[in-house]
Amino acid sequence: MQSTKSILIYDSQGTFPASFIKYFEDKEILVIVSKNLEISLESLKSGHFQLFYFILGDEQKQQLGQVVKEIVVHCPSCAKFMQLNMDISHNDWEALGADLKKAGIHQMYPENVNPHQVYQDFIGFKFGPTEVFKEREPEVSSSDIQPNRDYFPIKVKQYYADHYSKFDVFKKEESGRYLKILRAGEKFEQLELGREHDLKKELNLFIYKNDRLKFVSFCDQLAFKHFTKSKVDRKVKVAVMVDSLDAYLDTVFSEGLNEQSISMGKQICSRVFSLVQENPSYAILLKELEHMVVGAKRHSLVVTYLTAMISSGFEWYSTLSMETICLSSMFHDIGKVKLPKDLVAKKLILLSPSEREAYESHPRLSAEITCSHRSMNPTVSQIVLQHHEAVDGTGFPNHLTKNKILSMAQVVHLSDLLANLMVEKAISPLGAYKLLLADPLFITKFGRDVLMHFSDICAVSLDQIEKAG
Repeated sequence: MQSTKSILIYDSQGTFPASFIKYFEDKEILVIVSKNLEISLESLKSGHFQLFYFILGDEQKQQLGQVVKEIVVHCPSCAKFMQLNMDISHNDWEALGADLKKAGIHQMYPENVNPHQVYQDFIGFKFGPTEVFKEREPEVSSSDIQPNRDYFPIKVKQYYADHYSKFDVFKKEESGRYLKILRAGEKFEQLELGREHDLKKELNLFIYKNDRLKFVSFCDQLAFKHFTKSKVDRKVKVAVMVDSLDAYLDTVFSEGLNEQSISMGKQICSRVFSLVQENPSYAILLKELEHMVVGAKRHSLVVTYLTAMISSGFEWYSTLSMETICLSSMFHDIGKVKLPKDLVAKKLILLSPSEREAYESHPRLSAEITCSHRSMNPTVSQIVLQHHEAVDGTGFPNHLTKNKILSMAQVVHLSDLLANLMVEKAISPLGAYKLLLADPLFITKFGRDVLMHFSDICAVSLDQIEKAG
């Protein structure tokens, strides 16, 4: 017990990996593991340990508060790090972490935390940031250099810094190899992401393709954290929401839908709903859309945000209807994944008759994909099927007319047209709407209520812009 640094680990289930212990022993840190909490607490009284690392599982979930209280009482001076091997939702994890810090627990980790991260936190806590820098892990080991395989590009932003990664992160070398620069369980701050308010700071990196849903989940956790803090700047909220939705759409359009991804989609819809509900002004919402178009990898991202904004004034506006129409906006073009890529990439005016026929099948293909999942509201499939229908009967695929077309489907259709013009002409939503109004056939394709509502939004926005000027 004469070691400069020593750790006592409480692990009642014996699940603590031997590789974790070896990592610390290689750093010349004495590690003692105990399966008995009473013996562990008694050992802490000796004062020999600088860190008490304790692992709690589901069997201790009900007694969590009492266990933490006993640990804090018996361990007043050493660092107290907790690993929770429990099934806890994103929302509860954030709240629990805050409560535990108030109670005196210094760090809280998920089950798959990386030992290097724990080591850095321990050294930083007891011996100051200088030694953390001096004792960083060696730059690269041979296992960190990966052969060329399936990777997925991501943009790591500065507001990731304080969070633990759920996945390995790589950078691509000039040779084409991928170098692992961050391990699952380590903090993003090690990548030196810059100041929190610098929204332009980002790193173009890569993850394994099969980690994409983990990345989406991570983005959604960030969104929840930022959305529940009243002091967070709205620009940050919008940026986080766009990242979350962008990552989600990229994954779904590549991997397809399943029950897990649909559940994630509903969570993301609630973020969009929340952002629109804040509604500082239509002018601000429309201005935010202009910035989204620049960086949006998915047309559906812009359609989703625009649809949520337009829908906010209708009689049917509710939490359930917003979830339904947001999901419809996300998936309205998902059927295109079943069409040839060169056909989808072509401009409509360049399509041959046979290609046009194939293109006009995508609403039906989208409906087939969405209706095949029990957890999806059936109305979503109806909306995606009708999102190219027009009240004058000139739409497709079924040439429906007037009240046979859902109002929600018309809203998605209008948003789709506006989003296309915004990208093609590099203009604002208001500019896109003015172009549409200049077309005499445009007003024949939508119900009066849909056109009037968006016209009101545009009028309010112009008035707000003039007053601000």
